[in-house]
Amino acid sequence: MRVDAIESTAQIPAGVTLAGVARAIWKQLLRMKRSHPRSLRLCETLPLGDRRFVAVVEYEQTRFLIGGTSGSLVLLAQLESKLGRVPGEMEAHS
Repeated sequence: MRVDAIESTAQIPAGVTLAGVARAIWKQLLRMKRSHPRSLRLCETLPLGDRRFVAVVEYEQTRFLIGGTSGSLVLLAQLESKLGRVPGEMEAHS
């Protein structure tokens, strides 16, 4: 299992906090959940308190477990697809 952190080298304008940007992205994901089906979908979230959360995000047929804080987002795991296996996994033949 690979863990990747999302990093940015872009400058954030004065007065804009990372928490504010994360909140805006979160609101957009929630709006996408209510609108017509798209490639990217927020499936489930679990707040952990203290501005931390875990979420399952689906892109096309693949689901990802994401962890977040007010300062970062981390890919925790690539989950099984709707077909029942992790993409790239070989099928066992008997």
